[in-house]
Amino acid sequence: MDVAPGAQNNAPQASSSTSGNVGEDTRVWLWYMSVGGNANPPESLLHIPHDRMRLYSLKPRKWLLYLASVILGIDGTLRFLNGDEDFTEGEMDEDVGPGDRYVFCFDGEARFLDYLLRTTRHDRSSSTSTRSRVVPSELKEYYGGCPFSHLPPGICEACHLIPFTKGDDYLHRLLASRGEPDDTMTIDDYQNQIVMRRDLHAGFDREKCVAFLKTPNKFFKTNEVPGGENALPDTYRVTVHCFLESEEQRVGLNHNAYSSMTKDCGSGNPTASRTTIAEYLPKDILLDVTYASAVINNFGTPEAKKMLEKNAHDYYPDGIVKRGEDREGKAEKEQRKRKYEGENQGRSERVVRRSRSGNNDGDHADGNGRQFDFWDGFFAMQLMIHGIRPEDIEAEEERRRRETEELNAQRIARWRKTVDESSI
Repeated sequence: MDVAPGAQNNAPQASSSTSGNVGEDTRVWLWYMSVGGNANPPESLLHIPHDRMRLYSLKPRKWLLYLASVILGIDGTLRFLNGDEDFTEGEMDEDVGPGDRYVFCFDGEARFLDYLLRTTRHDRSSSTSTRSRVVPSELKEYYGGCPFSHLPPGICEACHLIPFTKGDDYLHRLLASRGEPDDTMTIDDYQNQIVMRRDLHAGFDREKCVAFLKTPNKFFKTNEVPGGENALPDTYRVTVHCFLESEEQRVGLNHNAYSSMTKDCGSGNPTASRTTIAEYLPKDILLDVTYASAVINNFGTPEAKKMLEKNAHDYYPDGIVKRGEDREGKAEKEQRKRKYEGENQGRSERVVRRSRSGNNDGDHADGNGRQFDFWDGFFAMQLMIHGIRPEDIEAEEERRRRETEELNAQRIARWRKTVDESSI
């Protein structure tokens, strides 16, 4: 690999960004720098163990350029940190070495990735979601199971790329900030959901160690991703990447498994239909921003994380909604009060029924004489902690009730058809 003289040894040291027991010289560093009218000195962005770089791209310099462009929300170029010239197309194909330092250069105003993309609630009132982990029937029919593990839909969940708690308004702002405005898309749109096995969903949603890379993209082709060496360059694929250090854990979370995201791609049936329906394909920009978010979470420098968290407020014009924070207006509070009184009445009725049956265990009264059940309160507290609203539960129960009625009607229709045919 051609290395510009002095480009590595004379680079600014960033020992404060080094974490764990991995030596600084074994990492590949990525910095960013504005080179336009508002030129600034370089700032650190990512530090990635060298031995894991090629787990994610056969062209690691292109991968770094992709990440920087998505994180900063602007196009740019890549060069050595202390270099004077951007890499040529041929140099972008070269490998990286331990201790390499690169800088992403851009001219313009960056639109930084929302650091709180997958960690903070926002506008729940604008969400149409019921927070159901149950796979919608249309998605279940389209995927036929997990597209990456081929497990059946019965043990899969519907995973939102942008969390349902962010709401529709947040989604619209995000899309507009990335140059793809779409005020008709909702947080429950199928292009914001992927059906997948439960632990893969947990790796993406809770652990933030899994993400999904769509290729080809404007930076590299499908055959430049590990596992795609023999694929046609422009073959559509979504590939699972796990950012954990343990190889065993990566294998357990389907690292490098990929899917064409076509109909029945999760069924594992080679004779199944392989048609593509656009409305079910996850939206490219949502895959990109969630992928970059996972990389920042795992490989971002402390300085970069602090900077991104500071700039995240731009995505929340009404302020960031934190857990337990009171953001309801008068009408919402009145509605909640009426609902609370109704719930108290329901608890009182349960207490009466239990007293008549001789079972009063767990029933108590507070100082105001309100009757409540310990487990009712415990359950309500768990819902509040996890951000689940009572109306979400009611909506989900109503959806399941309608689904059950439809299934029963279908069974009755099939039974009647069988009876009619047997009587002929």
